Amino acid sequence: MFSIRQMRESLAPRYLVTVIDITRRKRLEQALREARDSLEDKVVERTRELEAMQQELVQAEKLAALGRMSSAVVHELNQPLTAMRTYLAICRQQLDQPLLLGESLGQVNSLVDRMALITRQLKTFAFRKPERMEPVALGACIDQALSLFRGRLQEQGIELQVERNCDDDRVAGDSARLEQVLVNLIRNGCDAMADRGGPRILSLRLAAEGDWLQLEVGDSGGGIDPSAREKLFEPFFTTKSIGNGLGLGLSIVRSIVRDLGGEIRADNRPQGGAVFSLRLPKYVETA
Repeated sequence: MFSIRQMRESLAPRYLVTVIDITRRKRLEQALREARDSLEDKVVERTRELEAMQQELVQAEKLAALGRMSSAVVHELNQPLTAMRTYLAICRQQLDQPLLLGESLGQVNSLVDRMALITRQLKTFAFRKPERMEPVALGACIDQALSLFRGRLQEQGIELQVERNCDDDRVAGDSARLEQVLVNLIRNGCDAMADRGGPRILSLRLAAEGDWLQLEVGDSGGGIDPSAREKLFEPFFTTKSIGNGLGLGLSIVRSIVRDLGGEIRADNRPQGGAVFSLRLPKYVETA
């Protein structure tokens, strides 16, 4: 490297010429560039490998979910299909007995309704959130959902406790989907207490917390098994026996709650039983 500089203090033109050997510095810079390029190539290569592995994991998870879904749907549909085949065979023998024939056809009709419910669950699970959100009174949704369970609550001897501690219970959403959330949670609570002795209590508590509404649905059943807690909201996961559910209820609940900007968690209560806690943002008026 050459450097030439004029000496200003001298009357006659004089120059300072400096010659520096920078071979070592250039070699170090070259080595640094090569190391950096090599590191960048390795990072790119590792990133590609990680992306490939991630794609393989996603595909494996999809196949696993598809397998669980297929197994659940097959088990759920096989039972009513087998029963329908039996009732249809009975109907052929009862063609000359209208009264008995009507009873058998009624059983077939109820089985068809059950199959429609299964396919409706799958349809709801695949649906996206609605584009239009409207103010919905959560208290009214609670009343509507509970009205569907009056007979079952009385039949199982379940004590109902409802507590409301908020003046404005409106959230942004649609009443049908919110009622579906409540129906699933209330049904799960009733199922959890079906074979339990002692007091059977279903509690719903609605309260306001700042800009949020907090809803708790609790039961006095056996609680949540620790081994099942992590998978509780996964699609097609169920602790019920075959023929008693697809395992989509809680997954649908979580999907709807998330679509509405909320969150849900499940815990065991100190006094026994399980409690599902929902947090939903309050409805905000827009100009």
